[in-house]
Amino acid sequence: MSENKANPADISSNLEDYLEAIYEVVKENGVVLPRDVRQRLGVGKSSVSGALKTLASRGLIEHTPYGAITLTSEGQKTAEDIARRHEVLRDFFIKVLDADSEVANTAACEIEHVMPDSVLERLVEFLCFAQLPQGDEQSLQEQFRVYYRESKAPLKEVAGLTLREIDPGLTVRVVSLASEGAVRQRLLDLGIMPGSEVSVERRAPLGDPIEVQVRGANLMLRKREAAMILVEHLREP
Repeated sequence: MSENKANPADISSNLEDYLEAIYEVVKENGVVLPRDVRQRLGVGKSSVSGALKTLASRGLIEHTPYGAITLTSEGQKTAEDIARRHEVLRDFFIKVLDADSEVANTAACEIEHVMPDSVLERLVEFLCFAQLPQGDEQSLQEQFRVYYRESKAPLKEVAGLTLREIDPGLTVRVVSLASEGAVRQRLLDLGIMPGSEVSVERRAPLGDPIEVQVRGANLMLRKREAAMILVEHLREP
């Protein structure tokens, strides 16, 4: 009789959670019993029993009633793939997006089941890239943390006409930038500086982001970034 084969794409997200829980308990304790799975996932005895039967029928675990649960070679491989997706996503949310660890872990649990391998590999490479020093010796993730923190700071009052108020189809000239730190540097890097002419191309349905054109390049700005750019209408020739 040939052993059933399975992979993450062949089993439900619910069964993936059970398989991952078994894998984690084995790593921690060396052995796993049904009650360990119940405690880990916070589910009832009947739910665990049904899931274990299904996993066993798929050739992913070996289990006898009330006995220890062991992963088959296929189950081990599948569980490792699931755990790897979870770890990569959690690390991305924490290390790059600077998210709270508990929130990051919950988000990883929800997304890991639908993450294609091709996207996962790109995410792994980006995570490695983000931690490398960039031109200013800061890593990309460090730059993002500063930028995000400053972008969420209370928006100060700006006296005068700002780019946020300009309708699509109009071109204006930048007078000054009211932003500071990483947000100001991002605008300068984009070529938005005093004297630059900026054309507002379009706005997203909810008004954010705003697409503008500067020196022939199309850029996307957040509304709060546009609110920090003081502008003036171009005089008629």
